[in-house]
Amino acid sequence: MREKLKKHPRAAGVCALALVLIAAALWYTRPVSFAELVPDLDRAAVTELSVHAVPDGGEGPLVSLTLSGDDPLIGELFRLLDSYTFRRSLFGLLPRPSAAPVRDKGWDIRLDFADGSSLGLDRMSRGMYLSFRDGVSYPGWELCVSAAGHRRFDAEMHALLTESALYQ
Repeated sequence: MREKLKKHPRAAGVCALALVLIAAALWYTRPVSFAELVPDLDRAAVTELSVHAVPDGGEGPLVSLTLSGDDPLIGELFRLLDSYTFRRSLFGLLPRPSAAPVRDKGWDIRLDFADGSSLGLDRMSRGMYLSFRDGVSYPGWELCVSAAGHRRFDAEMHALLTESALYQ
């Protein structure tokens, strides 16, 4: 085997490059906490929470709600996000489809902060995206993510957003 690699140094370089790319992909897609995804997030500086949700099952109209930064739902939202780990998808490195998201099921959350930045998390038909806009460099960054136990995460998020906030 070594003799073949000595005869074909490019093959050794290609193999080494492939191993580096595989290691980088495994590192990038490893499970991380919400705090690791957005390490500099100042949770106390939330000024507004905007929610758009379609009731579970996709039946019913799109419901919208805007809450002030001191609403207890924001603390519940962060507790839910902190209780899961997330995986970044390699597909998130590609440009997001430009078509508007199909809003047949799911939810869309935007947290606005005192410094003009915003954090968005949306889970519609095409996947879950976490995005950050710092108020200066638009669009900031965006990740395609999946929650560990994503079905349970979706169910808990639906319950939190639709039952406890939107239908009070």
